[in-house]
Amino acid sequence: MYSDDQQVPAEELQKTLFFFGGDTAKDDAPDLGWLVRAVKRELGAKATVVSFQSWPETQEEFVDYVFRYEREFDEGGRELWGGTDELGGPVAATRHYLSERMQATLDCLVCVGGGTISRSELSFALRGGALRRHRYVRAEVRKKRPGCSEYGPAHDWYLENWLGAPLE
Repeated sequence: MYSDDQQVPAEELQKTLFFFGGDTAKDDAPDLGWLVRAVKRELGAKATVVSFQSWPETQEEFVDYVFRYEREFDEGGRELWGGTDELGGPVAATRHYLSERMQATLDCLVCVGGGTISRSELSFALRGGALRRHRYVRAEVRKKRPGCSEYGPAHDWYLENWLGAPLE
């Protein structure tokens, strides 16, 4: 493991494995899929899609592995994509890539911007205490939400709850 101020050697970065929900890489509307593709190209890392079983097979050239799980729904029948439930337990994709077992093997959690799912995943992972390191990267969200900053709910939560900074 490397400290925060150390440069990680390129050969170590090539051992990096990213987990994400399978977003496509849209050049005209950059999002998570675009970011994973760009980082993969730059670092030579591997990318794993974590998605429910009926999700269409990804056609993205940058995806190396696919992990499938059974679809999950809340009590009202709404499909769950990830994040946490009302009791703070992980659901859907989050249940797999941020499980206790996975957190014990992760060197670092990277959160780039994000909406309500990212906010709940970030909160769940950081408050659990199992992660050794994390990085939060502020990024403008595509879907602006009333009452949130232009960087979204994950950013607002991080500032207020992790850094202790008041929201502007």
